Amino acid sequence: MEPLMNEERLGHECNARQMIASAQYFVLGFTPAYLDFGTQTIYPTCWSPILIPGFERDGFFYTRTAAAKAVVEWSLPPN
Repeated sequence: MEPLMNEERLGHECNARQMIASAQYFVLGFTPAYLDFGTQTIYPTCWSPILIPGFERDGFFYTRTAAAKAVVEWSLPPN
């Protein structure tokens, strides 16, 4: 009997969940990007194992964690 979950299925499910979560970032102008830390160059939506994944917004790079924090903070009503 084939197992219900394997690495390929798990990877596909994780990617699908990330895509759904990423939709929240697009609403605030974030686009997927990678940062080459060595050259400080932002590469929009391309994959490389040596690059840091995250988002670009108005010429600034945000890691996934920083973008998530910004989405929460910027979505709050003003005081």
